[in-house]
Amino acid sequence: MTVEQERQVVRQASSKEEYEQLADRYDSSFQVMPYRIHIEEYSVLQAVGDVQGLEILDMACGTGHYTRLWRSQGAAHVLGVDLSSDMIAVARQTEEREPLGNIDYQVHDAGALETIGQFDLITAIYLFHYATSQEHLDRICQGIARNLRPGGQFMTYSHRPDFCSAKNYYYKYRLNLTATPDLRDGDTYQLSFVLDESWTPPITVYCWSWEAMEGALERAGLVNIERHDPIVSPDGVEQFEPGFWQAYLDCPHSVILCAAKAV
Repeated sequence: MTVEQERQVVRQASSKEEYEQLADRYDSSFQVMPYRIHIEEYSVLQAVGDVQGLEILDMACGTGHYTRLWRSQGAAHVLGVDLSSDMIAVARQTEEREPLGNIDYQVHDAGALETIGQFDLITAIYLFHYATSQEHLDRICQGIARNLRPGGQFMTYSHRPDFCSAKNYYYKYRLNLTATPDLRDGDTYQLSFVLDESWTPPITVYCWSWEAMEGALERAGLVNIERHDPIVSPDGVEQFEPGFWQAYLDCPHSVILCAAKAV
C-alpha cells in the first residue's frame, strides 16, 4: 500500500466514524429538515421516474430511507449497501420491524465494490463528496459500472462544486457548509445539519469539480451524463411562506447527476 493509499484509508475511516455516531438518529433528519423531503427526495423521485419491477442497488444507503422508498414505489428487489455497519444495522432493524420484503442490506466499501449483481438502476444519495482522492472517486465509479447491466441507469445526488460558501447561507434550511470560497479538487470542507433539534458535529467532506465527477463516470464507461438542478415539491411551495426556498434554488448545494451504461 502506498503512502497516499494509507492516508486515504485513514480519511475514509474518519468519515465512517463521524456517521456511525449519528446512525440511530439519522432518519430524524427527514422530519426536522423540510429540505430533505421537499427538495432532496422530491427531486430524486422526479429524476428516477418509474421503478416498477426494477432490480435496484442503493449505494451509500445509510439507514435505508431510499432503499425502502424504491421498494415502496414498486421495485422488484432492492439491495442497500453502506460502509457503516452501524447504519446497516439500523436499516435491518427497520426492515424487521416494518417488513416490505425483497430488501437486503450489506456492508460494502463503495471504493472497493466488486460485482455483487447486475442491476437495472443504481442510486447513490450523497456519495461522491466522500471520495478522498481522484483515484478513490474513479474506483467508486468503476464499481458502479461493473454492477450495472448494459443499458442500466445511474443517478446520484451529491454536493455541487459551486455551492455558496457565504457564512450560514443554508442555515434556515437546517444545513450548514463551512468552506473557503476557492476550493479545489480534493480540498475538504465541513458539513453539519440538524438532528433531533440539535446540530450534528462537523462532518468532513471533499470538493470535486464537474470535470472530476463527470470524468470519473466517463472513464468508468458510463455515457449520456446529465446534470439536473433540484426542484421544490408542490407541497413544499404550499406549506412555506412565499420566497422561502428561493435562496436555496438560486444556489443549491447539491445536484443530480445521471448516466447510463452503454448497451
